[in-house]
Amino acid sequence: QHSKEQMQKSTEKGQNLVAQAQAKTLVVQEEVKVLKGALQVGKTANITIETASKLKSKDIVRLERQVQHSRKQMHKSTEKGQNLVAQAQAKTLVVQEEVKVLKGALQMETTAKRNLETSLKSVKGQIDFTMIENNSLKSELEYERELRKELERDLSDTSLFGAARKVLDGDELDEALSVLSLGNIGHNKTSVDDLCPRRKSDMGKVIGMIIGKVLRVAFTGKEQDPRKVLATALNRRDAVTTTLGTALLQAKGDEYELQDKLALLSPAYKSCIKIGDRLGGKRILSMVADMKGITDLEVARAFSDDTELKVGDRVRVAVKGNRKITATLRELPDSNGNVTVSDYRGVDGNIVEDQDTRVNAERVWLCGSVRVTVYEVRDARIHAREKYPGAEADAAKNPHSGISKKRSEYVASFLRRADNVKVVDASLAKGSKGVKYALTARRWKLWLRLAEEMRIKEMVPCSWGFFWALTGTVQYELLKYDNCCCGICRRLGFENYDELRAIIAELHAELLRLSNNISGFPFMAPMLKRIEKEEEFRRGPFLTHLKNQSNCGSHCLKLLLTTHNNPHFISECTHDPPPFGAAKKQQTFSEVMLYMKKREPVPEDWHHTCEVCGAPKNDKGEDRLLMCTHCETVAHRTCVARWHNDLPGRNSGWTCPICVRDIDSMLHTNSCAECNEGAAIGDDVQQVVELLARQESCGQNCSISSRPSSSASSHSSSSKRVSRSARIVLPSEMLATRLVKFKDFQEQYRGHLVQDR
Repeated sequence: QHSKEQMQKSTEKGQNLVAQAQAKTLVVQEEVKVLKGALQVGKTANITIETASKLKSKDIVRLERQVQHSRKQMHKSTEKGQNLVAQAQAKTLVVQEEVKVLKGALQMETTAKRNLETSLKSVKGQIDFTMIENNSLKSELEYERELRKELERDLSDTSLFGAARKVLDGDELDEALSVLSLGNIGHNKTSVDDLCPRRKSDMGKVIGMIIGKVLRVAFTGKEQDPRKVLATALNRRDAVTTTLGTALLQAKGDEYELQDKLALLSPAYKSCIKIGDRLGGKRILSMVADMKGITDLEVARAFSDDTELKVGDRVRVAVKGNRKITATLRELPDSNGNVTVSDYRGVDGNIVEDQDTRVNAERVWLCGSVRVTVYEVRDARIHAREKYPGAEADAAKNPHSGISKKRSEYVASFLRRADNVKVVDASLAKGSKGVKYALTARRWKLWLRLAEEMRIKEMVPCSWGFFWALTGTVQYELLKYDNCCCGICRRLGFENYDELRAIIAELHAELLRLSNNISGFPFMAPMLKRIEKEEEFRRGPFLTHLKNQSNCGSHCLKLLLTTHNNPHFISECTHDPPPFGAAKKQQTFSEVMLYMKKREPVPEDWHHTCEVCGAPKNDKGEDRLLMCTHCETVAHRTCVARWHNDLPGRNSGWTCPICVRDIDSMLHTNSCAECNEGAAIGDDVQQVVELLARQESCGQNCSISSRPSSSASSHSSSSKRVSRSARIVLPSEMLATRLVKFKDFQEQYRGHLVQDR
């Protein structure tokens, strides 16, 4: 602190000296400026003298005197100025020297300050290092205390956890410590029998590792034989009084008793199973299943036949759900204990999976031999605990007792709906078979639809067996092409979708032919599935989409069954517009003309040619054109009849179909993906037809370019005549024509379903 104070004082002194030197320098600079002014005055005097020499001769003497006097004065002032300049320069040099001295002093003080700061930092570093050493020493002392406390706890810990830490090491210790709550096994239990199987297994694993470690380290000679080491403990006279001797001798006696019991009951069980008495076998199995000292797998192996399997034997395979199926053995067990079987056959003899499958050898046994599964052993144990070991077993009963009245009424209403079931025609053939109803879809899909609807209604779905029992009778049959009573549905529905499948098959064949069997119809299998779903949708669920009034234009019956111009079939929708996707209100042509030209429209404002035929007059010579009330479109009455068949009344206006569509879009949207799927399928197939047409055009160009140029003139002339008279129709053109017909029939089929609804 004293050094800092001295340094601060010297710094202030140096700053004061520097300020004084700067002030003196400014004074000297002012004096130099004054002297420069005097020199300038002398020069001016010289100029004046020269000017005076030109005056008259009578004033020369006087002027010379004055000049001499001026020169003397000037010489004196010059000398005086030079002296002052010399003094100022000397003072400046002195001040500069003083400034240099002060700068050197300041630099020395700065260096001393830096040295002082460096020494302070080194002192602080030494202090910090000393503190760190003290902290490390304290940490080591605390760590040693913790180790001592932990060692004391380990030595005082009498649980299984403490015993494992005292005896085991390495991987065995890690494996033992991986057991959850090792020190609390059996903490709140009365005996070992009260433990769950998982905790018993954990206890046995840890105890086995501890005893094995003790047996390994008990004898350190060359011969490592744990059995002899254990025998030394059992050969003592007091071995019966020790805990180890009592446990081993008692376990050995229980093992002999258990083996005798298994040898006595196993043949009796096998005899019952072979004669078909499964209840008696379950009764015998319950006598052993609840015994202690044996696992379920050991019981299953003891009561099963030990037969040797050979390749080609018919075997039984246990699968999920305690089911057993028949198969053929293809390969013997490998190193992983798996065998290869094939030709899975169920109870009815049908092949379930016709391919090789790898299964565990424990789940495979020879046909005709007795095999007990772990599931049967657990069932027998439950039977023994519910009653007593060896109690008579009751036959299994079906707990199903039907469904509630509310659910049954819903199922009945589901089977009465027209989208699910149709009433067949009263023909003699149907009456003789007893058929009354036709299902619009397969029973499995109808059941899935019913289950989903019941879940939405917050009801428990009926089972598949119950639905099959209702619809599997002779009264119900699947609606097909040959049993449909409606000729329009057969022609526009079944036959039309079959025609689309035929178009796709021919497209696939043509694409393969043009690409040398490289690529055919893209995504053919998904497309056929889409067609199947679309056909099923039109037969059934489509009718549920149709409502009296709806925001969706594909669902609104009032929109679909009414017209805009014909006064006999006009019926306006009264529902609210959709929340999004609706069009704005359409202005009439009169409103547009009033807004744009401030007048009513005149006939010259509309177009002068028909929108359909393009002529001002039709074939009959009529020149009257119908003018649209919302745009400039005009058309003949006969053309409108051919175009849209929506003629107005005598005193009512006419609106073209395009404006009608825009007007309808104010209250309706076309947002149902299922209803639009049919049109989407047609558009996708149309793109493939266009792909085929491009490939055909490419092939024709290649064939024309590769044709030889040296052909005979007669042949070329005849080919030209043939090309003029007849042209070969390409497959893509024929398929495109058939696809247009399919789309037309599909629209008619949709209209037929709407009218039928």
